[in-house]
Amino acid sequence: GFVAIECKASSRWDSRFSKGLKRLEEEMGARKVACYGLYLGNREATFEKIKVLPVLHFLKALGEERIF
Repeated sequence: GFVAIECKASSRWDSRFSKGLKRLEEEMGARKVACYGLYLGNREATFEKIKVLPVLHFLKALGEERIF
């Protein structure tokens, strides 16, 4: 599968930030692509299958090979 990443220099994740990731999921199929939203905040969340993570949490998970 594929990994799609949207990065924002914001301390808050806005649902509008997910627009491109949602479209990618629609076109490729949610089973073929794992979507991640990265931002400068502190909380992890999931919005409609899009995993939203603080940048440092994502980098740690990437180093531990937990991103797929």
